[in-house]
Amino acid sequence: MVGNAKLQLPAGAFLQATAAGEAALVSEAIVAAKEHPNLTPSASRNKSTGLWEVGFFAGNLISTRIGNRISTEAMVLIGSVLSITTVVGQALLLSSGWVTPLAFFLPGFFITIAQGIAMPYGQVGAMAEVPRFAGTAAGIGVFMQNLCAAVFSQLYGFFADGSPRPMIMIAMLCGCLTLIVGAIPLLQKRLGTVPPPG
Repeated sequence: MVGNAKLQLPAGAFLQATAAGEAALVSEAIVAAKEHPNLTPSASRNKSTGLWEVGFFAGNLISTRIGNRISTEAMVLIGSVLSITTVVGQALLLSSGWVTPLAFFLPGFFITIAQGIAMPYGQVGAMAEVPRFAGTAAGIGVFMQNLCAAVFSQLYGFFADGSPRPMIMIAMLCGCLTLIVGAIPLLQKRLGTVPPPG
């Protein structure tokens, strides 16, 4: 399995699965922040979490409608750009003192749209690099998503002080990582520096 992982990790398209994971961890940072009882009343929390499921469905719907006309790398970058845009918008809202349940759940809706756009293409791109090791690529991609989400949620938990500031900082860090990792495969394709598969 380690040999298979070595085959997958240098591949440019494998980074797309990591970009999808970064979108997931941004979402996880928001989830961790919204669990603070002073920031979201439980009645609002229960009503608003449906926005995330609708967002992921909408992102998948969008990706099935436009995905066959746009490259895999571009779809991942589109999801990454939407993710960082959402995080910046949320940071501006929270910094201005608008700390309400909607300020947490509405950005979560757009982040899950970004995830629905980027994640399917990231996973497929990673698995297509070396088709005989598609299972390894899928496993590593999901592992990276969960690992990154857990690490950044714990990082938020370490800095949490009851204010939205730590969540803003962690979400901005995650958003920047999302954009960087989401742009790498497209840049490699444009510059012709994609490593050969296998």
